[in-house]
Amino acid sequence: MNDEWCAAAPGHYIPLMLIPLWDPVLAAKEIERMADKGVRAMAFSENPSPLGLPDIHDPNGYWDPVWATCNDTGVIVCMHIGLSSVMPKVSDNAPFVANMARGASRTAGTMLAWLFSGLFPRFPNLKISLAEGNIGWIPYFLERAEYVWERQRYWNERGQSFTAQTADGKAHGQLATDFDYEVFDIRQTYLDYVYGCFLDDKAGLKMIDEVGENNIMVETDYPHSDTTWPDSQKLMNDRVAAVGLSEEQIHKVLRGNAERSFQFTPAAIPTEF
Repeated sequence: MNDEWCAAAPGHYIPLMLIPLWDPVLAAKEIERMADKGVRAMAFSENPSPLGLPDIHDPNGYWDPVWATCNDTGVIVCMHIGLSSVMPKVSDNAPFVANMARGASRTAGTMLAWLFSGLFPRFPNLKISLAEGNIGWIPYFLERAEYVWERQRYWNERGQSFTAQTADGKAHGQLATDFDYEVFDIRQTYLDYVYGCFLDDKAGLKMIDEVGENNIMVETDYPHSDTTWPDSQKLMNDRVAAVGLSEEQIHKVLRGNAERSFQFTPAAIPTEF
């Protein structure tokens, strides 16, 4: 992808590396190798558990070599709905379109898991990107997270576990013991560490003050059936005009945030093929 496809049209594609999930140390080496080539995006599972791997809350720090290397190299952890290799269903007989329409709820779960993971204070340069989940849900779930945090965190502070002990005798599902309850700010953590990506989300753009003009990027999902292609540019021009975004906001959402976060320099003139 990097050496052949992206290199064939410099400034047109942002490469996305793959890592060997079954070996975090080997994965860290691969991140370093690709980062040396200028790659700043890494594909990761939104929930490794269904793959038979520890999740991001593993008390033994299974993924720490990966997070530490991303932290040091500026590689962003990119998660796409479905990268847990399971497709959550409304019910066994729910229509396919019903399951597709609720897709953003999976992305919301991933965002909340990371916000409460305690990983960002440990790895202050770590960033995550949530692909094809849209953004209109973000203000609600941030508000809900703040509500729950204000009222329910005391159970955790008292050592109350709502998760059965596993075979090793540890009560999983709790916040890390070194989690700083006094300084944790959910909304600021989101603004500092999370990027949301959207295809066509009028509600999300209307709430740009809530989702953060520095935290969102447009995507097209070509060539899937969910894509906005071939009218992607016209559609986005119409959307930002309808919402009344400023020129600065438009630049950030349509290209600036992607260029900055992935350290990408676009081609000034379209390449002739």
